[in-house]
Amino acid sequence: MHALGLFIADLARKQHSDDSRLLRSIEAASAEAMENVLDSLLDIPKLDAGVVTASPRAFPSPLV
Repeated sequence: MHALGLFIADLARKQHSDDSRLLRSIEAASAEAMENVLDSLLDIPKLDAGVVTASPRAFPSPLV
């Protein structure tokens, strides 16, 4: 994931059309979301071990 972030950052420094810039920003947001999901998955063993505690909260559904 770190390498993907570096590739996207490198692309951002180059000249692109408006459409390509939009696509790059979507790619960056997607990579960040994937990293957040991976980080959350890696925290599951910590929850099982009692090292961290969950703090559930509501969030808006993107389907509504």
